[in-house]
Amino acid sequence: VCGHGLRATSASQVAATDMDGHKVVLLDDTLQETARMDCAEHPGLGRPFNHPCDCTQGPDGRYYVADGYGNSAVHIFDPALRHLKTFGHPGTEAGAFSTPHCLLFDSQGRLCVADRENNRVQLFDPEGIWLGQIEGLHKPMALALTSQGVLLVTDQTPRLSAFAPNGELIGRCRTFSTYGHGLAVQDDGTIVIAEMNPDRLTLLIPVPDAKAG
Repeated sequence: VCGHGLRATSASQVAATDMDGHKVVLLDDTLQETARMDCAEHPGLGRPFNHPCDCTQGPDGRYYVADGYGNSAVHIFDPALRHLKTFGHPGTEAGAFSTPHCLLFDSQGRLCVADRENNRVQLFDPEGIWLGQIEGLHKPMALALTSQGVLLVTDQTPRLSAFAPNGELIGRCRTFSTYGHGLAVQDDGTIVIAEMNPDRLTLLIPVPDAKAG
């Protein structure tokens, strides 16, 4: 109904999050549906789903869904797509959310959640235990991870920020015109930003280091 998040969970699977359809559809490498997580079109407060935003898969095969616009929670599903638990609630304190918009696992196995309206990225262990947060952001929209373990974050300033695994800000620039709603990193290091207003893709292509040659 309203495709919102699209994330490769493996080389042969993509998770497509349908915000207004209240579901997550799993697709194979030919983009054919293989399975789905849904609520039979009956969204509810505090339970899967209520306008979800994004889905990722953890190192142990479990699925994590940022649920998102109607809820302020993250749901965990086992590899067989059975709902295991939910963590988070509306609020501003640690572990609470206001529009969890995007999520992924970083190089240290932490679940990173872009808590958009709280202007932060929160960090959790795989069970939803709060570990810390990254601040200094303005409505973070999208997350991606480089092959070096650098966390990339777009926000509504608009800008692109880069954080080391310890949370240190190591790079920041304004590279696009409005909102970077989606973000990905290709194998060659190219950063892909899905922009809004106007809708377009921006590619940031690495420049070879002349000194290294």
